[in-house]
Amino acid sequence: EPAVDTVVEEVVAPATVAQPEPTPNTEVADGMARFSLTFTDVSWVNIKDGKGEALFNGLAERGRTLDLTGAAPINFVFGRADAITSFTFNGTTVDLAPHTKNNVARLSLPR
Repeated sequence: EPAVDTVVEEVVAPATVAQPEPTPNTEVADGMARFSLTFTDVSWVNIKDGKGEALFNGLAERGRTLDLTGAAPINFVFGRADAITSFTFNGTTVDLAPHTKNNVARLSLPR
C-alpha cells in the first residue's frame, strides 16, 4: 500500500502544478487582464500593465503567440499592426483597425 500512496502523490503533484494554467483562460482575477496575440510576421511590441511595468518589450517573431496576464489597464503599442493575426483580450476579439495609424496601433484595455 505505501507504494500506491507514493504513486498517488506523484500523480497528484503534476496535476496540481498544471492546474493553474487552464484556470486563467476562463476566469481572470479582479483587476487582472488576460490577452493573447498571434503574429504572422515580425512586429515591434511594447505592452505595459496598469502599474507601468513592461509585460513584453521587443520583437515578436513570425509565428509567435504571446499569452500574457497583467494588472489592468494594459497599454499596447504595436509597431507593425498588420503582422498581428489574432488579438483577444479577456476572451473577446479585438479589432486593431480603429487604433491604427501608419501601421502603428496604440490602445489601452479595458477602456
